[in-house]
Amino acid sequence: MDTVTSQIDRVQALLAHLDRDLTGFKVFLKHAIPDFFLLHLGIDVLEQGGAVVTIARGHAPRAAVANARSAFEASLDMLVLLAEPTLYDEMAAFARVCELLSWEDLRRKRVALHPTLGLEAPQVSATPESTVEEEAKKWEEDSPGVGTMYRRVLAQARADMRWKHHWSGKSTFVERAQVIANKWNTEPGFVETAGILWGLQSIHTHPGARTGMRAVKNEGGQASFRPKPTDAMFPCAAVAIACEHAIKALKRRTDLIR
Repeated sequence: MDTVTSQIDRVQALLAHLDRDLTGFKVFLKHAIPDFFLLHLGIDVLEQGGAVVTIARGHAPRAAVANARSAFEASLDMLVLLAEPTLYDEMAAFARVCELLSWEDLRRKRVALHPTLGLEAPQVSATPESTVEEEAKKWEEDSPGVGTMYRRVLAQARADMRWKHHWSGKSTFVERAQVIANKWNTEPGFVETAGILWGLQSIHTHPGARTGMRAVKNEGGQASFRPKPTDAMFPCAAVAIACEHAIKALKRRTDLIR
């Protein structure tokens, strides 16, 4: 029977495995942007998984669900990124330009707010177009012609406002899980299971009444609330799945490009 201790032990073993894979991961400059993106997603899983272990051992283990959710979503992005190997560069390019466009939008809002707050206008930042142009020149040194795709991706992402949803073009979590199921030949029920896990993580990470989620004790006519002994089980299980996804994605990438 699983216990919190056994779950934590399992997570730590998977984190050690993932750490070894990330340490040995070789970035090829021909695939610089996708390799860096994949690596950083894997690091997210590793870091958030470590946070889950730390919080699960503390006095409020249910709070670890927020970290588990971050690890879980990062691991699914890794699988989406490698779902169609022929689009590895292009999918990562979409992820990068969506990042640039998101920062541009935040800076635009900040500039509009500064006069209201009586602040000086912030320094002008590089545009996504100028950043992509600069990065394309470096990328093309090892992958001639890739800049054409990179510029096209930026124009497309800006035109369809992809950066407001998800870089893959699949706006919903279920759509992304379906892509993974189709391209990774997953076990039956993968999409449904992923949806349930995501839903549970959402419930635990958003504000709510937490009815029945905490242990209640009557102390002289007053109710006191405590974490349940099993609160650490779910975040540990979720981050274990995230580690398995990340390890699987890194293996596909290593098998494809040597």
